[in-house]
Amino acid sequence: KIIDYNKENKKISLSIKQFSPDPWKDVKEKYSIGDEVEGKVIKIKDFGAFVEIEEGLNGLLHISEMAWAYVKNPSELVSEGEVLKLRILEIEPEKRKISLGLKQLLTNPWEDIKKKYPIGAVVEGKITQVTSYGANVELEAGVSGVVHLSEIDWEYVDRPSTIFKKYMVLPLKVIKIDEDAHLIFLSRKRTLPNPWDDIDKF
Repeated sequence: KIIDYNKENKKISLSIKQFSPDPWKDVKEKYSIGDEVEGKVIKIKDFGAFVEIEEGLNGLLHISEMAWAYVKNPSELVSEGEVLKLRILEIEPEKRKISLGLKQLLTNPWEDIKKKYPIGAVVEGKITQVTSYGANVELEAGVSGVVHLSEIDWEYVDRPSTIFKKYMVLPLKVIKIDEDAHLIFLSRKRTLPNPWDDIDKF
């Protein structure tokens, strides 16, 4: 099909693509939300990866949908040219947009989280970040927790960095679970003897 003609240069621009049917016209007839598809990674960006599902039909695998654990850079998990099995999360033909997920095909570590980490249990955690309010902790891949400043020690702690160091592994007690926020609240001080228990001795 002729798509452009330059009279001065006497050049004609042709397009084979114009003869091909637009895959976006019947995309909702071919694919549905929840479908499992295969796609090839064609470009990686800081926010995710673009995936070709079929010729002319690309989707976005956002970084937040790559794994249950925190992903710093998409290239840690996927590479250009790699073929992935993905789940369709959203289809917007008018915007020519398909949202894809990879983690949905992986085991969700938050399933039965209260059985794995019951309230009152003492578990082992690794400090991933020390903050002014306490510390962020990794219990396993995809399962994070937080130790608030008030749960560090029975005595007042002004700076968490005096107690915690990054990558430190230590026992912590589970005190609360927020399944919606995917966050477990932990305590260091409750694994230590409570000095107030001996107050009657004085």
